[in-house]
Amino acid sequence: MMKINIDKEKIKIIKNIVKSREIEIISYILDKTDLETNLFIGTYRKIKTDLQTSQVTIANTMKKLQEKGYIELVQNGVWRVNFK
Repeated sequence: MMKINIDKEKIKIIKNIVKSREIEIISYILDKTDLETNLFIGTYRKIKTDLQTSQVTIANTMKKLQEKGYIELVQNGVWRVNFK
């Protein structure tokens, strides 16, 4: 599992910017990302089932992450993760 060192001040900033469901989705992605390949394998349906959240919330979060360059769609259900 990927361990990210984020100080408390950064967490406060993040919480002011994103909604709690978005944080859950981001955390889920980070937990499920393969550290050797930086790939996250997961469909919207799988995330929805595992997190009990709406597909709209997942789609909006994934779109934001793509726009910021944090994730890139490799193929359906496979994402390259870049949170550096």
